[in-house]
Amino acid sequence: MPQEPTPPPLPAKSGRFKTVVAWVCGPIVLVELIVLVALMIWAAFVALDANSSKTYVTTARFLVGGAEINQKLENGEPIPDSFYATNAEIIMSREVQSRAHARVHAMHPDLTPHAVKIEAKRLSGTRILVLIARSDDEETTQRMLNAVMEEFLAMRKEVRGWERDRRTGPMRDAIVKLEKAMFLAEQEIKDAGQGGASPEQLTELKAALQQKKMALEKQEAMLRSLESAHVDGEVITILERATPAALVIPRLSIFNLRK
Repeated sequence: MPQEPTPPPLPAKSGRFKTVVAWVCGPIVLVELIVLVALMIWAAFVALDANSSKTYVTTARFLVGGAEINQKLENGEPIPDSFYATNAEIIMSREVQSRAHARVHAMHPDLTPHAVKIEAKRLSGTRILVLIARSDDEETTQRMLNAVMEEFLAMRKEVRGWERDRRTGPMRDAIVKLEKAMFLAEQEIKDAGQGGASPEQLTELKAALQQKKMALEKQEAMLRSLESAHVDGEVITILERATPAALVIPRLSIFNLRK
């Protein structure tokens, strides 16, 4: 059979052109694919953050008292930084947080529990402690911060009560002893009068009773003074309760790593 004629070879210029096109267009197509995949990944991160990483923030403020914190401080004298730091740590302590969670649950049993992060710090140059709460639930954020404030004040009241009892306990014991001594002295005077004691003896017994009475009055006055010193206004008072929680949308990036 006769063989089919062989097609003539392509010109050399056409082959070189296709080679150039392949070298130029190939990387461009590859870059476009990489960009497309990156955009798809970024869109997935955006959708994930938008759906599951909502953060609500609310703030509140305490006003710190002045010289009443320490009787040695005079009006206008700065409050020690340690006072702010100590109370900020108490506010963020596990005990206060636990009490606040229990308070919120007791008052709102239908509210779904959510983790809430609480921060406390001094507003620079002021006598104000700022509290910040963050959570993924709007209602829980505000209610939890208010509960933290109440439990913090309740704990401080308990501590003041313990301190007051520690200082006034010995005085109360002394008063009880003086009252018993007065009762015995009065009974002794009564028995001496019935037993025919001389006027000089009765006068001496009555003088001893008067001394016990004066000592009792002095102890009672000191106790009242000490107790009144712990009933004055709060050293830390609520300046601003938790504001309605606001939604904060963080900047999204595929390079942001979740902790």
